[in-house]
Amino acid sequence: MSKSESDWQRIKEIFADLIEQPLTHRSAILTLACGGDVSVLAAIQELLSAQPQNAGAASRGVGARLAVDPLADGIEREPARSIS
Repeated sequence: MSKSESDWQRIKEIFADLIEQPLTHRSAILTLACGGDVSVLAAIQELLSAQPQNAGAASRGVGARLAVDPLADGIEREPARSIS
């Protein structure tokens, strides 16, 4: 059965979100995001199988994220205080 435009839009959105997640979390996130729709699940799994294993910012590790966002280390910081 061919997929509708709304199916493809959903697949693209889930896939885009998923590749930004660590590899270790993707399976659980994918299962939840597809909500039992095996057609969408299969399509996304096929797309993922074509991706390099390290695709996505989250899977590249903290070092790569820090190069882009120096505050991506997860440390909670207090707001800066002005010096009077």
